[in-house]
Formats: sequence, C-alpha cells, structure tokens
Amino acid sequence: MPPMKNSRHLHEVLEAAWAKADRAAGVGGDEMRLSEIERRGLKYALRGVGYEVAVFGSRIDDSKRGGDIDLIVVAPQLAADERLALSLRIAVAFRSVCDEKLDVHVVDPSDLTAAERAFLGAIRTETLDIEALAADAFHAA
Repeated sequence: MPPMKNSRHLHEVLEAAWAKADRAAGVGGDEMRLSEIERRGLKYALRGVGYEVAVFGSRIDDSKRGGDIDLIVVAPQLAADERLALSLRIAVAFRSVCDEKLDVHVVDPSDLTAAERAFLGAIRTETLDIEALAADAFHAA
C-alpha cells in the first residue's frame, strides 16, 4: 500500500473502513464517553492545534466502561521531533486540568510506516470537534 498523500485521503480511507466494519458488526451512532472535566481538559490541551484530531479506543463505545483517552492528531508535513513535542505538549496540558490518562499519537499521513498504516486501518475513530467540547471556554487559573 503506498503512503497516504494527505490527511483528507487518509480520513476517507479510514471512514470507509470503519463504516464497513460497523455495518458488519451492526454498530452505529457516534457515542463518545467523556466527562465534562475531560471535555474541558481536551479543549484546553488542544487549543491552537490546527490539525484534525480524532478519539479512538474504548471512549467512542458507550457500551464500554473506564479506559484511558486515546487521541490521533493528523499533522501533515510535521517532522518526527515536532510530532513528539506536540504529543507531549497536549498530554501535559491535559494532565494539568484532568487527572486522567491521555495517549496522544501524532501522525504524518505522508510518512506512515507499514505498522502505522496497519494500526490506522484497524482502529475506529471519531473526529473531535474541539470547539464543541465544552459549553463555555475553559480559562486557566
């Protein structure tokens, strides 16, 4: 499989795969289990992030309980050290608001390894609307 050229193409490929898997499993809907403080923490941590962000893992399945919060940030053309720095910045900012575990995976769709392509093809995500996370803007003290 050739490398993904842009995040739009990656998003389309993943959406088609997830929709097919959901139909096969009889699953539907866009439930996301996030408490109000987790939503505020995410909104705070993701401020200024100009990339597409998606949640994956148990938090998008309302029938599951517990679990950490898993995020994918699609950051085209970001160097590996910049992806690591962005991941750490988001995780630290989130932790300053919310005492919950957050895993942040920052990927460049034009620079995916075979393992990353397989991982992204196997998971189901839900795009995160950062502005809609909390009813009011979070203000750090």
